[in-house]
Amino acid sequence: ETFYRPTFDAAGRFTFTTSTSLAYRMTTFASMRITVQDNYDSEARRRGARTNNDGELVIGLLGEFR
Repeated sequence: ETFYRPTFDAAGRFTFTTSTSLAYRMTTFASMRITVQDNYDSEARRRGARTNNDGELVIGLLGEFR
């Protein structure tokens, strides 16, 4: 899932967000999911941030109960 959001008055000022997930079934009731999320803000440094990118890697376990 990816989103590009330009500002109304300037296409050079934008945010770009992407999220990708992958699940691996380990048993009949348990799966492991890895998700990568990244956010890019073209104006973040100008507002005082160290970088324009902000991202995270999330690893989780999923259980299915019937």
